[in-house]
Amino acid sequence: MKHTRSTIIAILAIAVAIILIIIKSNVETPFTHRNDWMKKYHDKNLLELYIPASHNSAGYRTILAPVLNSTSTVASVYNNFTLTQELNIYDQMRAGVRLLDIRVNTEMKDIPYISHTAFCIPLKKCFDDIVRFLNENPTEVIIILLK
Repeated sequence: MKHTRSTIIAILAIAVAIILIIIKSNVETPFTHRNDWMKKYHDKNLLELYIPASHNSAGYRTILAPVLNSTSTVASVYNNFTLTQELNIYDQMRAGVRLLDIRVNTEMKDIPYISHTAFCIPLKKCFDDIVRFLNENPTEVIIILLK
């Protein structure tokens, strides 16, 4: 049977699409299989584990972020000295972080904020994220360094 050029191209395109689907299904995202990694080590003492941590865990956003023009030089300098994380607290835990570095500042309107050079997020938001994560992943343990 003689195949036309367009038929061969179509078959090759389908084959490439199938290969890409297979490859994509095996690629891990930052959150794949990391939200409940501790359950594999239920027989270990916590001191026997290497615990993934984040530095200034809530430094992914500041209360001034909506005010500053993200393209300005001031915003760039400000963010370089303030922001330490790309993921919020909840997504850090989903990515496998189990030790959070939380630095509290109570100087603003009687609402405790987490701060790193500037006010980042309310402390309540941080604990809400931790509670949500632990409710979804009861086998996990979160260590909090509260300063």
